[in-house]
Amino acid sequence: MRFETPPFAAPPIDSYGPGGFRVGGAWREGPLFLRGESVSFWTPPESGPFTVEMFAPVLEGEREAEILLLGLGDEMRHIPWTLNKALLDRGIGLEAAPTPAACRTYNVLLGQGRDIAAALVPVTAEQ
Repeated sequence: MRFETPPFAAPPIDSYGPGGFRVGGAWREGPLFLRGESVSFWTPPESGPFTVEMFAPVLEGEREAEILLLGLGDEMRHIPWTLNKALLDRGIGLEAAPTPAACRTYNVLLGQGRDIAAALVPVTAEQ
């Protein structure tokens, strides 16, 4: 049986490694924000909490993502309820996970044609 890969408007995450990601065939260093065809860099907090303002690209534009995947690097971190509530109030679900799981989930949802965004912190060591 042969499976056809659906044409993606958004690039898939091909791989990840210490310090970056391969997205749509190109290696990119540092934390990334993916939304539709856009791949950009973002600055996650080093020690403080995540804030709503950090995710303005998800909340801007003519359409909002239905889900924001937050890849937290190697380990889980606390996600403030204020961030979750602000996104839920706009109809955006938040899924936070270590980055490897967030990357896998992103590709699965992308393959389903879901309207998603991802904010990803790179892992620090080979997984």
